[in-house]
Amino acid sequence: TETHQFGLLLPLSLGAALACVVLGRSTLPLFAFVFVGLSLAGLTWVYATSQLDLETYLRLSADRVVTPIVLGVAAILPLLLEELSLSWRRDRTPRPESSSG
Repeated sequence: TETHQFGLLLPLSLGAALACVVLGRSTLPLFAFVFVGLSLAGLTWVYATSQLDLETYLRLSADRVVTPIVLGVAAILPLLLEELSLSWRRDRTPRPESSSG
């Protein structure tokens, strides 16, 4: 896979997750943020504790290591967009007025 083909996935996912948080939908975006954060923390830990020189390690494996994170975010993106769609439709649907009778 070519890593430069993933250019819009991360910004779109981040934007969708932030929009979900702003609209009060916090469970799924929280999962997305935790997934990315823990993935990056784990990779950083692996690189920092490696016996190889960091430059050599990055040259040999950086593209293969980043791909699973980007694909994980790509898998979450449709779910985030669906949350936004549901929230938007819910906000635009007229609520029946309650009649006191």
